Amino acid sequence: MRGYHIFPVLLVGLCSAATAEIAVYRDAPNSYVATNIMMTNVQGGQVDQSQGGFSVRMGGMVDQNFGAEVRLARGLWHETQRLPGSVRLQIDVDHIAGVYAVGRLPFDVPLVELPLVDRLFVHALAGVADVRLRAEQDICIGGCGSTTVTRRSNLDFSWGLGIGAELKLPKVELPVLNMPRRVGLSLEYMNYQGWKDVDVTGIEAGVMVFF
Repeated sequence: MRGYHIFPVLLVGLCSAATAEIAVYRDAPNSYVATNIMMTNVQGGQVDQSQGGFSVRMGGMVDQNFGAEVRLARGLWHETQRLPGSVRLQIDVDHIAGVYAVGRLPFDVPLVELPLVDRLFVHALAGVADVRLRAEQDICIGGCGSTTVTRRSNLDFSWGLGIGAELKLPKVELPVLNMPRRVGLSLEYMNYQGWKDVDVTGIEAGVMVFF
């Protein structure tokens, strides 16, 4: 329950950090918003389940190497695991909310020239994340129906590694709005820790828009 009480404080911190990032980086070319598809794995003890969902990220770079990022994520689909004793267990990611420092190393595409690709980059993230899991357990003895639902949160250290590409698109003007000219693609491994002896990790692929 400790994480549950800390989460509102973290959420306020996320909003404050996001507002500060907009103010500091609004005129810089390396501010970004992004959305990811995530495939998470919850593992520990007898539990080994995979879930999927989406995350939204917003960040900015002080220079080409260092910056900050906030991200919010939620699981949307899951699997059900059968355990000994006629037990069915389903774990969902209720939410993930994190604040991170970002280190990025951009570099030119080696050897060949790829259409639209401006440059590649690798990055690392380190910060804290509030992870809330929802567990639904069915005991199926003489027919299922005895269902127990529990929710637990934990605030812990979180880190990630990723690689990506920045693309420079042709200028397209529309009657209503202008299409962004700088977008990016990213692929990340994220470790969100979890609670007790359960670890939450994920592979995330996303699209970034730079402004």
